[in-house]
Amino acid sequence: MRLKSVITMVFASVALLVGTTSCGDDDDDKVVSAAEAMAGEYNGELGISVMGTEVKSEGIFKVTKADGTHIDLTLPAAGEGAMALPSLDVKNIQTTAETEITVGDQKVKAYTATLDSYSGTITVNGEEKAYTITNLSVAVTGNACVITYTLKYGKMPMAMSATFQGTKK
Repeated sequence: MRLKSVITMVFASVALLVGTTSCGDDDDDKVVSAAEAMAGEYNGELGISVMGTEVKSEGIFKVTKADGTHIDLTLPAAGEGAMALPSLDVKNIQTTAETEITVGDQKVKAYTATLDSYSGTITVNGEEKAYTITNLSVAVTGNACVITYTLKYGKMPMAMSATFQGTKK
């Protein structure tokens, strides 16, 4: 009889353990890095200002996750003729942690990335040209993206200020 009680207790314990163990889907709790949340292509309006004159055009900015805390950014080609700018890459931009902001009466997640300065070179029509991006700021909230930066390209004596507002494709 004692053996029967022990076996019953073991089965009851196993049944209790199996019955209370959750096997639900934990994907809802998946932690997404700021870089992963910011990644994507954003289509919108790019305004480039030089010495007080602003030119606006459509552009697509590509944000790529470099790692969990950094993104790479591809600036679109802009302008025409002698004032044409090629597509430029900016690498290793530090992201910040997710923050929550209030838009209207809703709380939304916001992600930002900033970079003080980045220098690179690009070959255009067989000629190597240097470029420097300064004061770069990327902010993503939901599907909306705002990017601002200053660009010094090639032998241009003055810097250009750029502002982009777009939405995720």
